[in-house]
Amino acid sequence: MKFVSCLSEAIIEAPLIHVLSLFGEIDLFKDWYPNVNECNIAKQVTNYRGMYTLKQSMQWPVWPREIVIKASGMIDRKNSACLIVLKSIDEGQTFFNVPSPATSNGHVRIDIIRGYHYLQRIDDNTTRYISIFNTDPKISMIPSWFLNFVLTKICYQMLVIVQKKSKEVPNSIYWERIQKRRDFYGKIQDIYDELVRQLKEKE
Repeated sequence: MKFVSCLSEAIIEAPLIHVLSLFGEIDLFKDWYPNVNECNIAKQVTNYRGMYTLKQSMQWPVWPREIVIKASGMIDRKNSACLIVLKSIDEGQTFFNVPSPATSNGHVRIDIIRGYHYLQRIDDNTTRYISIFNTDPKISMIPSWFLNFVLTKICYQMLVIVQKKSKEVPNSIYWERIQKRRDFYGKIQDIYDELVRQLKEKE
């Protein structure tokens, strides 16, 4: 095993809900997440918890990658933020009585020991985004120094994409999803609006 840890952080010039929608609509990951060409919902337990599968294309001679994750979301009221925690699920394991899908033919299954997406509201149009991951990409023939170099570039690339896609949300399918899923995004927005109101009353 060759575990790699990555931490990336950026201030995103977009409302928290817009940034959150990029991670809340798992079936749309392939539209923006680097190299992802397929993503599916294996089991949706609640709006805040589920099991998902993703496939990534890779540069030759590396085999395509696949990952099955379980993810949970929670609201951090104290810091006007929300946290998404995720972890990979091995074959043979179950998630709410649903077995983890078998690895697809021609794919290598990677492991995420633990991953976090942290989104904090700075103001109405600004969000702090922090990503922390500890993963085994299952690439043994690449030297650690080069793997770290590549992953650093990928992390930077992702921050740029998150910024760009978050700004585009009002004119995209993500906005349609936000309006359609009022029971999810609307509830979260109401919580943050109430937190802002309480803070203003204390000033």
